[in-house]
Amino acid sequence: MHGITSTLLLATGLIAGVAAQQGHGSDTTDMGPVAFMWPEDRAWNAADDNVGPCGSKEFAGKRTDFPLVGGSIALNIADPAEDVVVRMSFKNNPTSQSDFVDVISHIDDIVEGHQCYPIPASKIPRDAEEGTLATIQLEYWAQEAGKKKESFFACADVRFVPASKMTTAVPCFNVTSEEFATQEEVVLKNGGKTSGAGKVAAGLFLAAAGTVVAAMF
Repeated sequence: MHGITSTLLLATGLIAGVAAQQGHGSDTTDMGPVAFMWPEDRAWNAADDNVGPCGSKEFAGKRTDFPLVGGSIALNIADPAEDVVVRMSFKNNPTSQSDFVDVISHIDDIVEGHQCYPIPASKIPRDAEEGTLATIQLEYWAQEAGKKKESFFACADVRFVPASKMTTAVPCFNVTSEEFATQEEVVLKNGGKTSGAGKVAAGLFLAAAGTVVAAMF
């Protein structure tokens, strides 16, 4: 294949590869229905992902640099979820739900794909500075096959740095798995040619892929 078709398929493969590294919903051994794509989350296991506050036996350890201003989280969504809440703790090793405060209060529903959510600057303490430690908690409700709906937890440990010192591009984009599949199908049906709105859609698709690629190197 040539041109945009091969580029689009490469982009699809790269993004699919990122998702594959984290697993696929209830059939996975790597994540629950939803996981952090960025920042890096704690190791997952099925026995603990319904146990707060972090859905993991791991304590705070490896930390990802996170900007003091303009920070976002990126989620890999393998299965639909609802009542999503994002919280932060500014303790070195939070072990209780009471250690966390809401930073994104309530997201009604999310569907399969990738979603990016900015952390409001007003939720970061004024005395936070370079080197300040924090843990970001994700709590949501989902229903795995053959089970009742229940709450899930995941945590990502971060270290605040000035935005000017960030060396990693955050894979921040919003797209559903259906949109990925639809755009690839349109391009392939047109023999790799796009025009008008199709070019715009393909451009957005490739821009998203480019963000992921940039974040991987």
